[in-house]
Amino acid sequence: MRSPCVGTVADNVFFSRARQCAFICAIGGSLRAGEYMNPDHICRRLAARFGGESETLYAPAMVDSPELRDAMLSNPTVRQTLDRARRADIAMIGVGDLSENSNMVRMGWFSPQEIAEARLSGTVGDMMGYDFIDLQGRPSQTPMQGRVIGLTIPDLARIPEVIAIASESTKAAGILGALRTGVIDVLATSATNAHTILHLDEATRSG
Repeated sequence: MRSPCVGTVADNVFFSRARQCAFICAIGGSLRAGEYMNPDHICRRLAARFGGESETLYAPAMVDSPELRDAMLSNPTVRQTLDRARRADIAMIGVGDLSENSNMVRMGWFSPQEIAEARLSGTVGDMMGYDFIDLQGRPSQTPMQGRVIGLTIPDLARIPEVIAIASESTKAAGILGALRTGVIDVLATSATNAHTILHLDEATRSG
């Protein structure tokens, strides 16, 4: 779970009776994200709202290289939590944009220059901070790829219901790319974004 929109859900959902459910953190944490945006804190708030339990992913959100990410994924504690997340019935994810003011830049994950270079290579957004995609929903070719510890698009494809939440007006292209991956079942966004996405889809549809 990631993004301010996902955090907003955790603060505004209400349920009158307890449920036997678990909220599994499917992406690592970051000190700069703060309590409101950190996936682990979002899981805890959701669990408190529903009377369920939460499980932390004990790993940093981002590391310096894909090789270090692979090493972290081999850690038994990290692997156990991600394996449990892969078996989820529902996944709630954020969709990121490629603006110089994006959350990833504010948290210090990437520099504005790296973001600009990624845009020039055709990157329009990311899903859960890990999979950077182009407008057609294909993996983009950028050095930023593969450095975040969390679930991937193939992992999400195996989860029965994937809910994407993104309301910012800067995210229309990223949302369209995410929809074109084929893994999103439900999209929560603004009416303005929905209209923009429909027009952009019509203008860029291949074939």
